[in-house]
Amino acid sequence: MDKRDSRQAEVVSNYQAFLADFPALAINNKGQYAVYRHQQFIKAFESFSSALSFATETYDDRLFSIQEVTGEPLSLGGLIDASDTVTL
Repeated sequence: MDKRDSRQAEVVSNYQAFLADFPALAINNKGQYAVYRHQQFIKAFESFSSALSFATETYDDRLFSIQEVTGEPLSLGGLIDASDTVTL
């Protein structure tokens, strides 16, 4: 599996974990951005930029996902390569 495939697999498995956790997240973290790594909820942040900064500084391999906790779970269906992300 190449690097992009492993990132995509991480995104998919993290999203499945997010869906399982969503009922509790919707109560405790609505309106925040949840960081996931290896199918585990790590931490929630008030802004996407804070979540992204934390995740990129913490995980050099860039294997993480960020999900916005809204009224219902949303899948963006894609992959953002943090190495190509501009500063927010």
